[in-house]
Amino acid sequence: MLLDWRSASQPDELLRTVVEALRQGWFVGLPAEDGYLVLFRADQAAAMEKLPSAGARSLAVLVKGTVDVEAWTGGLSPSVKRLLDRLWPGPLGAIAEAKPDIPNTFGRVVSDDGFVRLRSSRHPLVEAIQYAVDFP
Repeated sequence: MLLDWRSASQPDELLRTVVEALRQGWFVGLPAEDGYLVLFRADQAAAMEKLPSAGARSLAVLVKGTVDVEAWTGGLSPSVKRLLDRLWPGPLGAIAEAKPDIPNTFGRVVSDDGFVRLRSSRHPLVEAIQYAVDFP
């Protein structure tokens, strides 16, 4: 499902549509600051298995900010945390060592060498989606 929020006449309805599509395990594509975001549920094996056919090469976890980082990593150095606090939300991504238990649960999100990419979007709809869902 590819949606363009720029032409949405009712943003609340678009938000409900995206959240329901994600709950059902669909991929949702949205324009982002530097390309497109392809949103999906990282906790659903069926969605993860579809990724190669969807053309996904490099996955990033969409986080609400540095407060979410510890759920995925062992934490950030103080200098990296300060940098991300200044620049997030925004199109800057970060790469950090994943927690050891993440690869078993979210296999495609963590690289073979144990790192996870993180990103925090500044678009109001993406932020609203993140706060409206109760899953990764």
